[in-house]
Amino acid sequence: MAGWCLSDSAAPYFPFIEAFNSYFSSSEQEEQSANLQLPNALSSVAEPARIVSMEKGITSWLAGSANLGKTVKQETVSPQVWKDQVYASVVGTLHEISAQAPVILLLEDVHWADSASIALLHYVARSVSDAERILVLATFRSDELTTDAEGHPHPLAEALRIMRREDLFTEIKLQNLSKASVAEIAKNMIGGNLQQQLAERLVTESRGNPLFVVESLRMLNEHRSLVEENNEWRLAIGELGIPSKIKDIILRRLAALNFAQRRVLDAASVIGEKFDVALLSAVLGMDNLEVL
Repeated sequence: MAGWCLSDSAAPYFPFIEAFNSYFSSSEQEEQSANLQLPNALSSVAEPARIVSMEKGITSWLAGSANLGKTVKQETVSPQVWKDQVYASVVGTLHEISAQAPVILLLEDVHWADSASIALLHYVARSVSDAERILVLATFRSDELTTDAEGHPHPLAEALRIMRREDLFTEIKLQNLSKASVAEIAKNMIGGNLQQQLAERLVTESRGNPLFVVESLRMLNEHRSLVEENNEWRLAIGELGIPSKIKDIILRRLAALNFAQRRVLDAASVIGEKFDVALLSAVLGMDNLEVL
């Protein structure tokens, strides 16, 4: 079961809705899923009683589920009760599916998850921690877990801190790509070997970041900046440049800074990649401690 998070989606429980929707809509599982009790409370918490409109593909599996609405008037149910119903339904459905076959629930890019999804992930992790037939995999970019402009920690970072204390997960940190790995990616993307000098430049400028490597190769190919020579691909230009997707990521992070932080960063960027606090303070006319 696979779901993902989007940076511009505020829909509650979006990754879980995607995961369950894709599972129950697959033709291979239609007969097996007919008798399952599906979680309908997912559509109920946000307003808090219900979400006004959802895509037909989602409502198709939300429609025939828990019987809470048949026994209690929806208007009289508190947001907390509906939230509890969501959590119980999701976990109950996972256990029912795992009774038929082992389950892997994959949630991609949870650094973009809404707060409701993060809270549900925590609950699921606690509820399936002893289950031998359920595995939850959640991917995130650690460098996205930054504080906001007001100094508040990222909601996922706070959840991970609590979950780590409860020993609910194992973290697998992916290392940056080596030169050999960068060369292998390039070989698969452009259909040939990279010149050693170009491979070294890619590793140096990307610092082994996979997204930077892939987007750089795509940009160079689109701009026809690669030339094949002696069965190796080399740069036809002097500079690699920065891919537009990487620029977008940087600009999004800059947008999260407050005015004072942005002013310090602007001055530091002119000084260079490495800068001395005393020099930065002098440029800004600020006290060293205030700059720090």
